[in-house]
Amino acid sequence: MKISLLGLLPLVAALQASPAMANSPSVEQDNRDLKNFHRVNDYIYRGGMPTVDGIKKLKELGVTTIVDLRDDKLDAALERHVSVVEGVKYINLPTGDAPTRPEKLARFIYILEQARLDKERGKP
Repeated sequence: MKISLLGLLPLVAALQASPAMANSPSVEQDNRDLKNFHRVNDYIYRGGMPTVDGIKKLKELGVTTIVDLRDDKLDAALERHVSVVEGVKYINLPTGDAPTRPEKLARFIYILEQARLDKERGKP
């Protein structure tokens, strides 16, 4: 079975968002700092690569984890640095153009599930 996450690129999985974020009109706004940023469910938000100010906005909204599926090492390094400075966990899980390997998909699902469980347990 071939599985591809290419259709999800670029993705920001913003996990453990605060309840206020779910009701915030700013969640669905498309602006230059958080392009194509939308709610997927109570635990996941997706969008394009956030700017430095976008990462700060994610932090203000209660986001604790960013999962970056891009393969761009330079952008990933900057995003990781800003995320760490802002106190947001950053995970780079590049998918590339080839079908996604089952191990990588399993890791992605594990990351999402752990964040959901952490939220339910009240962990930051």
